[in-house]
Amino acid sequence: MKVLVADDDPAIVSALVDILRDEGHEATGVHDGRAALAAARDGDPDVALLDITMPGMNGYDVAREIRSRVERRPMLIAITAAGTASDRMLSTLAGFDHHLSKPFGARAIAGLITALNPRLE
Repeated sequence: MKVLVADDDPAIVSALVDILRDEGHEATGVHDGRAALAAARDGDPDVALLDITMPGMNGYDVAREIRSRVERRPMLIAITAAGTASDRMLSTLAGFDHHLSKPFGARAIAGLITALNPRLE
């Protein structure tokens, strides 16, 4: 699968991209919201892992833009330190399919992506 990883922390992006590639996915990483939106438009990902607090555009705004302007609808997964019930509600309202609170295991992300994709079963 084609996976977009967007987070302002380069270490998180690097770790997730490496692990996703090890799991056989085609992964691309970016570090801000505007780059994430451009990558979603141009790269046609199957899945986008979006941090909520990124420079340029936050993850909520990126998700809304993807849902309203990107022709193909990738699975959107929020990856964030914000994990309250209201944070989860905001991510749902923005168009995210799943909400994962940091810290999380990077291999767990790869497993989630594989489990949620019926094409891989």
